[in-house]
Amino acid sequence: MKIANLSGALPLRDRVAPMLMLVLRRLRDGVPAYNTFEAHLQGVLNGLPAAQRAALETALDGYDALPDTLRDCVFDTRFDRWKDVAALDPDFFARNLVGEILAIGRMHRYDTPVIGPYMSPPPAQFFHLPVSPADIMPRPWVRTVDSPGEPGKVKKIKAPWPWITAVSPTGERDANKYTGWLRHNGGCTPVTGAPCLPAAMKYHPHEYAWDCKPSASIGSASLDCSHSRPSGPSGGMGFASCPGGPDYETSFGGKSVCLQIPRIDPGSEVGLRGLNFLSGNARVVIRLVQSPPWHTIPPQKLIDWHPDVETAPGQVVAEVRDTAYFTMPTSIQQGFSDIPLPPGRYAMQIIVPNDTKYTIAAGEPPPAEFASNEVLFDLEPSPSQRYQITSDQLFCHEETDGPGADEPWFRAFTAVMNPFDAENKVVFPKLNQVEITSMDDVDSGETHSFGPVTLFDGTLGRDYLAIAVLGLEVDSEDAARQQIDDFWDAYSHYLDNFFVQLGGSISGGVLADVVKAGVLTTKAYVAGGALVAILAAGLLYAAWAPADPLAYDGMTFSSRQLYELTDETVQRLPQPESQRIDIITTSSEPVEKKLTAGNRSDYTEKRRYRNPDEDSTYYLTYHIKRA
Repeated sequence: MKIANLSGALPLRDRVAPMLMLVLRRLRDGVPAYNTFEAHLQGVLNGLPAAQRAALETALDGYDALPDTLRDCVFDTRFDRWKDVAALDPDFFARNLVGEILAIGRMHRYDTPVIGPYMSPPPAQFFHLPVSPADIMPRPWVRTVDSPGEPGKVKKIKAPWPWITAVSPTGERDANKYTGWLRHNGGCTPVTGAPCLPAAMKYHPHEYAWDCKPSASIGSASLDCSHSRPSGPSGGMGFASCPGGPDYETSFGGKSVCLQIPRIDPGSEVGLRGLNFLSGNARVVIRLVQSPPWHTIPPQKLIDWHPDVETAPGQVVAEVRDTAYFTMPTSIQQGFSDIPLPPGRYAMQIIVPNDTKYTIAAGEPPPAEFASNEVLFDLEPSPSQRYQITSDQLFCHEETDGPGADEPWFRAFTAVMNPFDAENKVVFPKLNQVEITSMDDVDSGETHSFGPVTLFDGTLGRDYLAIAVLGLEVDSEDAARQQIDDFWDAYSHYLDNFFVQLGGSISGGVLADVVKAGVLTTKAYVAGGALVAILAAGLLYAAWAPADPLAYDGMTFSSRQLYELTDETVQRLPQPESQRIDIITTSSEPVEKKLTAGNRSDYTEKRRYRNPDEDSTYYLTYHIKRA
């Protein structure tokens, strides 16, 4: 009875107790700490007096002895299923702890169990109250489905089909319906029987896909941004389409444009919005769309569920807003091994058990469950994935003009950045200076090995890695060091004062307006190519002093790019590329992918630096691997 009363009193299923039980259970069972966070937690528990420790272990025994129905009612039991081989994520724990504190605080402040980012009581439809069975009313509609046993034939069936109309990649509450959710054209199907017409859908700016073309000049760079347009296969054959197909194509200003496909991190909380999410026992089915075929991913249980109790029961209208939340898996278990989910294009659907016993035809047994539509998403690499970039070889194809051998110096300037959080200001962190190599008496045709020198060793998450390379041919060590110092000071000054200028290829300055309104940040649509332009502009700005430059280079990487470069399942090498910074032409020459373990490979690339004024050509060899 006490457990049942607690279930009705809480604004959400308790997360704190299961998190504590998880840590205590792993400590009791001798599971090793996989990171410093867990080691600290175990240290705190080990430091408790014996009586308090015994009381906690008694509580753990009582928690484990609870019937599943009662435990699922009161507690967030996803923590009970946490694998012993998985590290505890402090950010994930903190997010759940803060969420519970906010929910309970709002309940006491407003005398109602409320969840949502409000400074005052929110509308009733966002209350997280116990749901009465009378409020869980099916909303049947006619759906065209394949006819069982009759290939190529379809039939129309009226039933409470679940349907996903929007996805929140970060598990936003539905109150944040504008900036936290991404919709698609299929959202109109339950209401009209067909995908949304462009005139029927007013998408928000963050829901469009964007293309931004960067350009650089001395001391500044600009971004000319426009909506992504459908494109066709190479060679001009076939029809133009958006990456997600018709459900992700709409129109803007009379032209076809593409919608954003959600990008989701492994281990993150994901929100689904739609209708006929009629059971908290629904499950989410996920499959990898891209070839080759991959392992079956077990269905994911819901961690939260909010049926719409505002819209009139039984109505099928666009305003219906059932929501369901689940945790995106990070891996699947095969035998005794955990296999990480590879980044790529996935599809997901929600399977809802027929708890209302809805019958399609009189006299027939009710179906066991109903399946929704599939929606697409792109899975990003794990935020904890580490990468290492090194350089270990210099090749002088052609030394500079003039008497005597060359004395080449190469330096790298590196930074991990999330530069587009602000409106237009690019916030660069402190740069790291790395000495790649300094050599004497280098002649044409010579290869010199060194190091290896580490340019980067760490994680990126959603940040970018930026690397700028400067190569000089010097006459003396003192002069070289002075030139390096001058360059460093000028480059740092440039980055401290850099602003991105938003271009105007979209009508009415819409992009700048939505950025200023806080609906969209430049980070949401600017790819690494813009950072290359920024780095290049900085190199031009800072390069007024150095004499006899051998190399200017700018490289940027996202975690997704580094993962694909080191993924053995992606057999192809990237295409060679070329860029010009001042008088230096830099060309990339992919060398190989060398399989190391599982689906991992070490990627090797040479970069060619050509200065026609000095008639010099140098190569540096770079290696990228997963650490």
